[in-house]
Amino acid sequence: DVVVMASLAQIAGIYGFLLFGLDDLASNTAAVAAVGCLWIVLLTYVCYRGIEVFGGLRYMDVDLKVGIDPIDPAFLSRSFEADRSYSDFMLGLRYRDDFSEKWGYSLRADGSWGDTEGSYNAIATLYRQTGNGEWSFGYRYFDTELRAFNSTVTLTLNGPVVGYTFRF
Repeated sequence: DVVVMASLAQIAGIYGFLLFGLDDLASNTAAVAAVGCLWIVLLTYVCYRGIEVFGGLRYMDVDLKVGIDPIDPAFLSRSFEADRSYSDFMLGLRYRDDFSEKWGYSLRADGSWGDTEGSYNAIATLYRQTGNGEWSFGYRYFDTELRAFNSTVTLTLNGPVVGYTFRF
């Protein structure tokens, strides 16, 4: 496991330098080793604190239909339809802790970038564990900017969330 962690830390160091255009440092063994050690220390701390780092794909399918049917016959009826999908790479953090044997809380924040102009999500929940899963009660804030038809639309969703997670 230690050899694998060192190899992955080395690769993360090299790609980190290349990502920011620091090609000279990417070929410098001492700089790559220092950044690799920093990665190992940072991720060890993250695991110790109970913070989870996650990544994935956020897929959004937007289907918009608008119809205008005026009462005055001098105006024509109009309708507009738009259907578009957006795929973004998502990266986020989650922290979870227990108050007691059955009660706890979870905090999550993530962002994603790609087809959208960026999206941001934050969720805070309280949960109660049951025999087969847990009930969650909380609040969510989601904000994104979508490009469609030569304009940008801001979409904000926020409010209470309630859910149940089954455990198998």
